[in-house]
Amino acid sequence: MDPKQKDTILITCSAGLVDYVRQEVEALGYKTGDYHKTGLEIQGDQYDAMQLNLHLRTAYNVLYQLKQFECYSPNELYCNVKDVPWEDIISPDEYLSVVGRINTEHVKNSMYANLKVKDAIVDRIAEATGSRPDSGKDKDKVVVQFYWKDNFCRLYLNTSGLKLSDRGYRKMPHKAPLRESLAAAIIMATGYDGSVPLVCPMCGSGTLAIEAALIAGRRPPGLLRSNYGFMHMKYFDEPAWQQMRNEALKQSKTHSGKAAFKPARIIATDIDPQAIEAARKNALTAGVSH
Repeated sequence: MDPKQKDTILITCSAGLVDYVRQEVEALGYKTGDYHKTGLEIQGDQYDAMQLNLHLRTAYNVLYQLKQFECYSPNELYCNVKDVPWEDIISPDEYLSVVGRINTEHVKNSMYANLKVKDAIVDRIAEATGSRPDSGKDKDKVVVQFYWKDNFCRLYLNTSGLKLSDRGYRKMPHKAPLRESLAAAIIMATGYDGSVPLVCPMCGSGTLAIEAALIAGRRPPGLLRSNYGFMHMKYFDEPAWQQMRNEALKQSKTHSGKAAFKPARIIATDIDPQAIEAARKNALTAGVSH
């Protein structure tokens, strides 16, 4: 598989956040295409997918389209999926999970459709290499995603793996935690840029305050994560990824080519001492406790 091959990239998000995702994508220099309430499309390659995973705050997943086709039966689904050269994408030593979204009369059980896609992938790899990858429900390695609606199917590599909103800093979630991507969108909706103080009463585990601190510090949230779906693909270019991370770190230390300004104070309060303790520890994990 050529990682520089451009195709449709679908960026998914929570309902209501697509306008914020579009703002972020366009700020990164991409031209957005079709969109709906839970996602938008751009044209890009695997390196673009890596950049998006690194920088996006309000998105869920970055999906790279492999194929789209008409589909009228589970057998057609199997044959079309098996036609993809999976042996060039996935090592037989890897772990695979399949996620399907089904809305068609051609199959009654969505789990059966998932099974057909999984079988097509591992059968192809086994025929080419003599062994097959393990598979299951964990989405922390290779994730293949497909949408089968009516008579049409779209097949994707989920380059994110776990949702981008799973930043990894919330070691103590406390009660009713706010999803990180939604917290980032709420902060963005205020126009906050770190130049004025921010007070977060009833801070809970600190998600709003931490997302604000990441925005104020121009720190891409993807720097907090060490595992993405694209890292488990055969085409993964680790030196290019490390360069992207290094450039993102440099940008977080400067602003418009100048030394980064010192953000105004962020104050997080709560009546519950356990919430304060959770917020302190989560901020420390996120690298924004200062």
